[in-house]
Amino acid sequence: GHMVYGDVCGPIGEAFDKAAMSHYMAGAVGESDEDEEPVFFVEMNAFHNRDLQRLHGFKSVPHLVHLHEGSKLKYKKSLREYQIASSEIYHQTKLEPPVGEILDWMNIKTGKHVEAYTTKQERVMHAVKVWCLILAAIGLIIYGLYAARRWHVVCIIAALLIEMISTSGIFYNLLNGMIFSGRDRNGNTEYILKGFRGQYLGEGLFCSSMMIVSGLSLLAAV
Repeated sequence: GHMVYGDVCGPIGEAFDKAAMSHYMAGAVGESDEDEEPVFFVEMNAFHNRDLQRLHGFKSVPHLVHLHEGSKLKYKKSLREYQIASSEIYHQTKLEPPVGEILDWMNIKTGKHVEAYTTKQERVMHAVKVWCLILAAIGLIIYGLYAARRWHVVCIIAALLIEMISTSGIFYNLLNGMIFSGRDRNGNTEYILKGFRGQYLGEGLFCSSMMIVSGLSLLAAV
């Protein structure tokens, strides 16, 4: 059944559930192929299970770990702990990690290629959002054409903005999983410039802005 999570484990627990469901819907759980190891998912409440915490030396929660037949647990006799190797632990950097990020980690560990599963309702809502954006874009284009015919300076400004956006790398960053905002592991709001993709976007926007400075200077001079 579905586990009820607390405030600490809730966000990553829900993402873990979706990742596990993606494996299940892809038929990648419990496969009988002799060449591949079956994949199983287990959820344990380590927050209230003190014995589990002491056994593996968990000092905090949550933990997402990968265990398999060849897993080597480092035994520390002085502490009586069987520590899980760092390479087998998902290193959480956000309080609400994207499902795709967890799936990427799982795919590396399991040697499979499973994509995030979306329900029919989610696909419908996504389609509605896409169509709303398309209609908004069409409306903007129509108004832009009207404005360009009435105020010729609009054409110059639009051309400079298109050049700046096109050379900033924003589309590449979006395709590679950039998010505009989220929360870090401490629950604080995190914006795009905190991550690598956001940093790349910031650098791209700065460079592309510098490229159109000459055009803006000429426009201001006129």
